[in-house]
Parts: sequence; structure tokens; C-alpha cells
Amino acid sequence: MDMESMERNGNKRIFQRLGGGPSSTSSYSRPKVCHFWLAGRCTKNPCSYLHSDPSDSSSTSMAAPPKRIHQNLTYRRNPNPNPNGHSSNWGRGQGGKEKVCNFWMAGKKCAYGEKCKYLHSWSVGDEISLLTRLEGHQKAITGIALPSGSDKLYSGSKDGSVRVWDCQSGQCATVVNMGAEVGCLISEGPWVLVGIPNSIKVWNTQTVTEMSLSGPAGQVYAMAASNGMLFAGTQDGNILVWRFSPAGNCFEPAASLKGHSLAVVSLVVGANRLYSSSMDNTIKVSQHVTFVIVFLSLLDQLLFER
Repeated sequence: MDMESMERNGNKRIFQRLGGGPSSTSSYSRPKVCHFWLAGRCTKNPCSYLHSDPSDSSSTSMAAPPKRIHQNLTYRRNPNPNPNGHSSNWGRGQGGKEKVCNFWMAGKKCAYGEKCKYLHSWSVGDEISLLTRLEGHQKAITGIALPSGSDKLYSGSKDGSVRVWDCQSGQCATVVNMGAEVGCLISEGPWVLVGIPNSIKVWNTQTVTEMSLSGPAGQVYAMAASNGMLFAGTQDGNILVWRFSPAGNCFEPAASLKGHSLAVVSLVVGANRLYSSSMDNTIKVSQHVTFVIVFLSLLDQLLFER
């Protein structure tokens, strides 16, 4: 076969791969897109197949058919991958949906590392940024709270201190020595509640009221507040309940819930039930808390009406 024939036949084969040929005059044949490029794994340069959306009129000199909407595509591929078939800048912070790396989500090591075309985070963009670091505690921080109506952030630590941070400057305004490890710290309205061994310290940030709640045996590891009720999980496995008295502007003992054999480390109130988790490897649901909350709320209402 002479050189002219080889060139002609070779060009014909390539032309037919791209959808050309005599049949294209009667019915349009869509150019074939590289499957490896769609999967982000094509290593051929040049490749015989398209590395772009065939609906784009710039990808072929032939008359293009009406564009179709690819509803199954969740992101756009980079039409110009680098020679090793992996683009390091595709899709980062630009329009369209982003895809998170499956290996990163599964906690496995991604072979591409920082060069992976998929995200190694749950979000991307400039909307989330670090404002400042609040440094000062010497041991683990066990609770933070932002009381209602206050511009101060409270943090408690195992170093035995509660720090008060100015939310505008990020500077520590006050350091309160609790004299013992802080097991937890929460806020409810203007109140800041700090759990320490055998006691709960309570501050009102608006009236500067201070009080101590006695009753816990050992460290207070968890607290939760709802409907004027305060729940505290203690080291001995009990859950102590206080109710807030508007008349006396104080917390009064209401109940003691038993059931866990070891320390209660987490509390959640929801759907008129109390959920507690413990170091005894159990989660317990206290349904009768509904009755306690409703009964005491009605009692407060009756006393107030009198």
C-alpha cells in the first residue's frame, strides 16, 4: 500500500472515530467522549477521543445537534487535564456542585493527597475563616457558653479556672479560679452554670447574682436545662434535678434520678424526655421527667396566680 493510500485510510479511521463519514450526512453521529477522561483517569496525550462535552459546538467542526441537558452530571470536568491525567485545580471554590473524596470520607489515605481533584473537606470557600485563637487555659477545656444578652464568652477547663473572653477584642477579660477541675459549663438565658466536684456554681450575668447548688456526689460531668429545670449528671451515676423559682430568683431541689451505675457524662432533654449516657456503656431514657416538668410548671403557675 503506498504512502498516499495509508494516509488516506488512516485519516478516514480517525475521522470515523470522531463521528464523521458518509453516514453522518444522513444522520448525525455524536462524537465519542473518552470514558477514562470522564472518570478522571485518562493518561493518553493526545487521546483519540474527546476530552470535552460533545454538545459544545467548539469541540467539532460539524454541525452540532441541539444541546441536551445532562441531568445526571453533578459536576463539570476540567477539559484540559494535565499529562498525568489528574488536575489539581478542578472545581475548587468555583460554581457548580462539589464532590467529596470517597477515600477521605471513609478515613482512608487518598493516594493523590493535596492534588486530589475531589474535596478533602465538607465545605470550600472564603465564607468560613479563622478569626482568632483564644489561648490561656493550661488543660483541657470542658465547656464553653455564650449567655443571652452578653458580649462575653465563658470557658471552663480542667486547670480549675473559668475564663471570660471579650467577643469583640478576643482578649481574656477575667479569670475566675474555681479551686477544682471544671467538669462542664453551660448557659441558660443569662445564667452561667459551672459543674465542679460536689457542687454547681451559678452566676447571673445581668444581675451579678452568685450561688452554689449542693447535692452532687463527686464531679459534675454534664448539665442540661429546659423549661425552668436544671439537670446535672454526677460521678456517682445519679442525675439531680433543680427547678428555677422566679419568686426567689434561685434554684430549688426537685428530684434525684437513679439508674446508672457509673458517672453520667452527657444529658439531652427533648420531647419531654431526658436522655442520659454514662460510663457504664448505657443510654437511659427517663420518661417520668415529663410528669415532673409539667407538675412543677403547673405548681409555679398556681402559686404565681395566688
